[in-house]
Amino acid sequence: MRNSQLPALEEVEKLTSQILKVVAESLAALGPPANSVRASDGMFVNVPDALRQVIKRRRAREICFSAGLFADPAWDILLDLTIARIERRDLSVTDVCIAAAVPQTTALRWIGTLERQGLVDRIPDPRDSRRVIVRLSAEGWSRMERYLAMTGIGLT
Repeated sequence: MRNSQLPALEEVEKLTSQILKVVAESLAALGPPANSVRASDGMFVNVPDALRQVIKRRRAREICFSAGLFADPAWDILLDLTIARIERRDLSVTDVCIAAAVPQTTALRWIGTLERQGLVDRIPDPRDSRRVIVRLSAEGWSRMERYLAMTGIGLT
């Protein structure tokens, strides 16, 4: 016997459907989260967080295997500069050296190599003449966009 005080199951389902519709419309009106793109499954991917996961996995690999076996500071530098560009942050040469997780002389050598390859630019910091900013060049950004698209992280 059904209690007349309780709504019928159909009424509960109808109300739940209406609530979910309002929530979905409200979320859609907010737009995508910052620094995110829609993945093929319809969910949003935060690009800087996805790249940080790439870096985190590389660091885990370094813990499990001997140091230097997979040394790739140029890639670490490019990943970090990509994150900085997406987040509209500048990185100093010192910041880049720290992110590369290698001795400073090695990181500086790699910054020079990336600059000669046309992938990064060194720019005087307009706020502090003692600092130099490192940024992805137009070519470096273009190649990183291509990499992100090819790996499914994407920027569009």
